[in-house]
Amino acid sequence: MNRRHFLSLLSLVAATPALAAGGGSGIGGQPQPTFIRLPLIQANILRRNRTRGVISLENGVDVKDPKLRARISQIQPRLRSDMARQLSLYTSNLAPGQAPDLDVLAPLLQKQVDLNVGGPGARLVLLNVLIN
Repeated sequence: MNRRHFLSLLSLVAATPALAAGGGSGIGGQPQPTFIRLPLIQANILRRNRTRGVISLENGVDVKDPKLRARISQIQPRLRSDMARQLSLYTSNLAPGQAPDLDVLAPLLQKQVDLNVGGPGARLVLLNVLIN
């Protein structure tokens, strides 16, 4: 199965419970989307002062509160910058050939989301992590 089809199917399945819950009325009585996709974040993997690879992270934020969703839309550049800095710090401690540990990386990035938003209420969703 093509990866794009699989990811789109996976995101559709993940969004179905949120849509069924009726997360608020939008224009025309349709529910508003609660997911905000953030731009791709990349960081270099350095070894002996040379770039040995690049880690790419696709992510988004799931927010139920419309006011908080509007705030995240406004602070996206700052949020992306802080998350890129945290990803760069994480890759500086990554051993050669080691796969990224998402159980360690996800809480680090979630903390950056909470700090930028001003508290809990926005949940970070990691979509794809690639190392080239």
